[in-house]
This record gives sequence, C-alpha cells and structure tokens, in this order.
Amino acid sequence: MCRGRGAPARAARATSVRGPQHTMQCGGQPTFCDAGIMPYPFGPVNGSRHDSFVLRESEIVDILQDVCQRLGHDYVLFGDSAYPISRWLWRMYKGVMSAVQAAFNQDMSPARVTVEWGFGLIVEQWPFLDYRKKLKVLLSPVGLYFGVGNMLTNIHTCMYGNIVQREFGMDRPSLEQYLRGGPDY
Repeated sequence: MCRGRGAPARAARATSVRGPQHTMQCGGQPTFCDAGIMPYPFGPVNGSRHDSFVLRESEIVDILQDVCQRLGHDYVLFGDSAYPISRWLWRMYKGVMSAVQAAFNQDMSPARVTVEWGFGLIVEQWPFLDYRKKLKVLLSPVGLYFGVGNMLTNIHTCMYGNIVQREFGMDRPSLEQYLRGGPDY
C-alpha cells in the first residue's frame, strides 16, 4: 500500500515444499509498501488456488479501505493482471489501450520490476525457508515460519533498508515505528 501511484502487490507467490508423499505448492498474498515493508503476510494457501481466490480470502482490499478511512489518505494496491480494477486495486491495462492507458503501463512497469525483486527478500535473508526438502506441509508449521520470516525481514529493512525502499526513494521506517504498528504500515 502506498501513496500516489502505489507499490505493486502481487498474489500467490508459490513456494514448493515437500508433503508426506509428494511436492505441494503453497502460495500467499505478499503486499509491499513503498518503504519496503511487507505489512500483511497472508498465507499459506494451496498453490493451485487462483489469484482471485487468494485476493478475496486475504481481505486485503477491505483492510485497505479501513486504513484509508482511519488515516484520511487515499492508498491503492497495484496488483496482478488477474485482479479486477477498482478504486482500491489497480493493475496494468490489457488489450487495445488508449494513449493514457499505455502511458500508465509504461510508467508502472519499473515499479512492478522493483517489487518482484522484493519478493525474494524473505528467502534471501532466511535461506532455511527456501529449503524445500525440510519444509513439509502438514508436518511443519510452514505458515508460521514464513510469518516469522516476514517480520524478521521487515525488522532487517528498518535497520538496513532494502531494494524496494531504495528504488522508490523512500526513507526506511524506524524500528520503533514498525514495531508499534505504524503510522502507515
């Protein structure tokens, strides 16, 4: 969630983990602020679920509406092309586009790339979470591991910054500000 144009949010990042008999896919609903913080880790979700299901189950759009009302600022999520366009959720335009829509896509394309880099932050900082042979769905608390990894990655961002925050030209939040929950996270 971010002011103005917004940092993209992309759904259903899949991670392979070994189940009792075979490899299963777990996905989630990662969301980035322009300050490089991932404020709302949602998941895990069965990786075969469609992005629109994950979006609906995460309730992130409803949460964004509540945050906007409480803070008195308009924020938007910039998401995957599988999502519907709304007041709170934007995505790239497809098909035949007007000049304004094509310019919007061109303007937002670098932001999408920046956020794609951000999706690797958790497993980059905590390689254990990318070790597919050790993460066993239904035998290990995979969702808990990723939630803790998300929080620790946010703390790391507060202390040292990250690629998302730097590319958007934002100051990193203070650790105290993050741990107290806001103002914008």
